[in-house]
Amino acid sequence: MHPEDSEATIAAFHDLIAGKPALHFENRYRHKDGSYVWLSWNAIPENGIYYCTARDISADKLNKSSLDSSMEQAQLREQFIAVLGHDLRNPLAAVQAGINLLEREDLSERGALILKESAKSTKRMFDMIDDLMDFARSRLGSGVSLNIEENADLSSALEEVLQEIAVSHPEVTFSSDIEINGTVRCDVPRVSQLVSNLLANAVTHGDSTAPITLLASSDEAFLEISIINAGEPITDSVREGLFEPFVREEVRPSQEGLGLGLFIASEIARAHGGSILVKSDDEQTRFTFRMPRA
Repeated sequence: MHPEDSEATIAAFHDLIAGKPALHFENRYRHKDGSYVWLSWNAIPENGIYYCTARDISADKLNKSSLDSSMEQAQLREQFIAVLGHDLRNPLAAVQAGINLLEREDLSERGALILKESAKSTKRMFDMIDDLMDFARSRLGSGVSLNIEENADLSSALEEVLQEIAVSHPEVTFSSDIEINGTVRCDVPRVSQLVSNLLANAVTHGDSTAPITLLASSDEAFLEISIINAGEPITDSVREGLFEPFVREEVRPSQEGLGLGLFIASEIARAHGGSILVKSDDEQTRFTFRMPRA
């Protein structure tokens, strides 16, 4: 018997003598190869006779240990991401403040161009930090935070999102058909973030020679927002992990971001009680966000 298990085993044996059965009692015994095996015992006393069975649970113990270790590592990793994302904001904010000051200065054409590109890079870094923070909150249990507006004007917000993406990608043609009846109960910035992520995904993976379309409609029960693009269809293997974090379809070597866009979009949809559906074939790929209006 393993020395560390002696005291508990003797106590269990005394209970057995006193007439108390031992159910699922676990201890270790040395194997002939020198290692220890875990046994799970069931022992029943009856008229001075002890009926005992033992099952080797060494593999179960090893699997549980591995699982506990994996879960602990995952939690530590996600806590690290949360702390990192938080601490990166301060130095990045200082850089942004410096850029804002320099924008007031008289600069050469080359200097103004460098400053403009620096501002774009800073914004991308802030966006990535926001994605990391959303990911960490989701993984650590608090989920994506929402600030619900009871009567939100979502139509105007969607037009602004489309305009921002269009300015960032002048090489792509965009179109929209937004017919939302009345106001919507939702977190407008979060829904805008969801749509922005889906549009960015369409730009990255779609056919740049074909237009990207934003459709939005509603009835009394549901709100639907769809992003449609042409291009290669999504394969079954890619579809399986489409909304998983840090998973990206490597279509373009220069692809930017952390692979969190679709994951965060799906978390925002879930927080609103909705979902994102995907249809993809040789003609088009369509992501549809659908949520109840109530």
